[in-house]
Amino acid sequence: MGMVGDYSGTSSPTLNIPVVYKIGIYGWRKRCLYIFMLLIMVTVIVNLALTVWILKVMDFSIHGMGHLRIESNGIRVEGDSEFLRGLYASSIRSQKGASLSIQSAQNITLNARDKNGKLTNRLVLEGDLLFSADKDKVQLGSSTINVAGPRGATFQGSVQTPVIRSKTGSLRLESPTRSLDLSAPEGVTVQAEQGPVRINSGSADIKIESYNQVSLEAKSIRLKSLSVSEPTIVDSPFQEVYQLCICAQSGKLFLSPAQGNCQATGTICN
Repeated sequence: MGMVGDYSGTSSPTLNIPVVYKIGIYGWRKRCLYIFMLLIMVTVIVNLALTVWILKVMDFSIHGMGHLRIESNGIRVEGDSEFLRGLYASSIRSQKGASLSIQSAQNITLNARDKNGKLTNRLVLEGDLLFSADKDKVQLGSSTINVAGPRGATFQGSVQTPVIRSKTGSLRLESPTRSLDLSAPEGVTVQAEQGPVRINSGSADIKIESYNQVSLEAKSIRLKSLSVSEPTIVDSPFQEVYQLCICAQSGKLFLSPAQGNCQATGTICN
């Protein structure tokens, strides 16, 4: 028979072995992290170098960029400028002593708008010469010039044009202090379809000259206030009827009684 032992007594002692946990990145993870940080540093350095190069090339400064200068009253551009889109400005002017040139490959459109953005005025240049000015002459390329002002147009010198007309009102050509000359190499035509044609001179003579002839075509021609030559002996039953006479030397027209020949009395031909 076996013996029953008593094992309720003391047990074997427990060993306290310390456990060490490694904290950090080791192995291939560490190498990948260093490579990634190196790439970031290279990217930052390249970006800084490109930024410095762009600032140097574009000539950035606190006053502007390149030929573009920001001033208190606007923007000043030195040299030529090319705008790819629309330009909005209240004033465009050149520097003192320099000319202003606006060029376009197609057309030039100038729009003026009110405070609500509504179009109030517009100028379109579509490749044809519209206006040209220099020290010798001013040239307008439009077929018709319409002066809408109530006082018309004032010219200090001569005007060369094929036609001058007024569509709705009367047309008046006036020289307040000097003479008014109408001349053309092929003739001058003065025409009024619905009203009279008046040529007035305050104190000087009115001269109509032609190298060939002067033609007056009308249903009736009236010459008023002509001088009348009255001979001493007048025996005519028609005192209101005269014959038209002309002086040989001066070419002056005068009236003479219908009976008999033209007789000039006194200084009527002077």
